[in-house]
Amino acid sequence: MFGIGEKSIKDRVKEFDLTSIGNDFQMMKPRYEYTVKVFEEGDRGKPITSIQKGIKMNSDQELYAMYAMADQKVQILEKKEINPPQNNQQTPQQPVMAQSQMPQMPQQPVMAAQQPVQQKPVEPQVKYFSGGGIDFKLVGDELYQKQWIRATEDDCKKIRIINDTNNKIVELKGKHFELLNWVKVDSSDKALG
Repeated sequence: MFGIGEKSIKDRVKEFDLTSIGNDFQMMKPRYEYTVKVFEEGDRGKPITSIQKGIKMNSDQELYAMYAMADQKVQILEKKEINPPQNNQQTPQQPVMAQSQMPQMPQQPVMAAQQPVQQKPVEPQVKYFSGGGIDFKLVGDELYQKQWIRATEDDCKKIRIINDTNNKIVELKGKHFELLNWVKVDSSDKALG
């Protein structure tokens, strides 16, 4: 990619040193020092990789953008913080020079406030007990008891009775089925009176 007389990426990084611009701009010193693996296309399309150390940038995005300008891709191997932000100083997101020279990178949206975590509704605790030969179930504040209930017509369509002696269907006229189901016990005064 780089022929004779062309500058290497390290030389470009040295030129890109933001601290040497002067006092006219309020610039921040590079915050991180990177060690990267550089991927580029060499002669005849043969891929070339190299390791470069000591690359100083303010963010990963700046690093990727700088190498993208030279049609290279990088993999960050090591990232060290060399100039931590200071609380009393406001630090700009990107220096002025970097904004004018680098293509705009898409930025992730910043959430104004963290959304509250939705919790699953708590299932009420179920307790089973019996008294006087009747089975009861307490679900939260609701009391159920097991009772025999007449089966509906739809329930009966799913059931048939076969006579064991002749293997024929038993006639159900004058008869009905009952199912053992949980029935909610009404605890209002109407049920007591």
